[in-house]
Formats: sequence, structure tokens, C-alpha cells
Amino acid sequence: MSEKYKVPDSPAIPRPGNKPYYITHICETCKTPLVLNDLLENPDTPEEEIWYDEFICPKCLDGIYMDWPESEWKSYELSQKDLEDSIPFEQFLKENRLE
Repeated sequence: MSEKYKVPDSPAIPRPGNKPYYITHICETCKTPLVLNDLLENPDTPEEEIWYDEFICPKCLDGIYMDWPESEWKSYELSQKDLEDSIPFEQFLKENRLE
């Protein structure tokens, strides 16, 4: 690779060769190379509208593969745990006699 690429730290930063940077570049199910989701949906998508962290298998079409570093997944998992442990706002008000 002769070009220098910036380590992608944002969904807006292109990945080298339009391949995932943090995750495997092939589908876990059928071993087909992943492609950018936006370009599969519309090959004429303007560059400034492409999310470079969303990949899809053009064969399986089994969901979006997110090209995130492991640290981002850990952060996401923690925030999901927070949501699981939360209660509805109305319940909080009622339990704390704030309604």
C-alpha cells in the first residue's frame, strides 16, 4: 500500500480500499468480501454521504457489519447495559413522588 491512510476514528473517514479496517473484510457466513452498505444500495452515493463504518455482504444481505474498534464496542455494550438497568421516566417520577 503506497498511500498513507489516516486511522479511521470516525464513520466519515474512508477505509483503505473501501475495506473494513477494524473487522474482517469477508462475510463470516459465506466468505464473500464485504462492501460499503451505502455503495451497495446506491453506487452513485456522494462521498460526503457515505458512512464508511457500515459494511454488508452482497451475497447474504444478512445485516450490517460495523467497522468499529474494540474499544467502541465495549463502550456501546456498557451503554446498552445502562439501558437494561434503567426504568421508564414516569416510573422514576412516581417512585420518587415527583409527579
